[in-house]
Amino acid sequence: EGGTLEGEGSGAGEARREGEGDINGEALLQDRIIRVLKSPCDTESQENFVHFGVGCDGCGVCPIVGRRYTCLECKERIGFDLCARCNESHVGPGRFNQQHRPEHKMELVEPKETLLHALLKNHPGYTAEYLIELLNGGE
Repeated sequence: EGGTLEGEGSGAGEARREGEGDINGEALLQDRIIRVLKSPCDTESQENFVHFGVGCDGCGVCPIVGRRYTCLECKERIGFDLCARCNESHVGPGRFNQQHRPEHKMELVEPKETLLHALLKNHPGYTAEYLIELLNGGE
């Protein structure tokens, strides 16, 4: 609640004024994503795991940082993924006109280390953006 993801802050039981919590929550989430992306690659903690290339179909945050959930019932080729915050609020159809319904069964995705995660761990001085540029043939 209150814009924090599982494992970060309490947020539980805090009263929110109408409209205020979402704005503050979005700012906190963006700050957290920036902080995690600039820190050394953490593939051990599910709370800080970066799901590169996967965005939330609920709020649009990309990449998803922390717990990621995927729908077991949506048939669209692109799938349907949610961040922990949106999963807790049972988001509906999604941002891309998907057929997701709040009653669909969601599954927690186990983090899998990718080549980008391995590169970030072995080269802590580089950012993800720089390594992606190198992998794409940049200078």
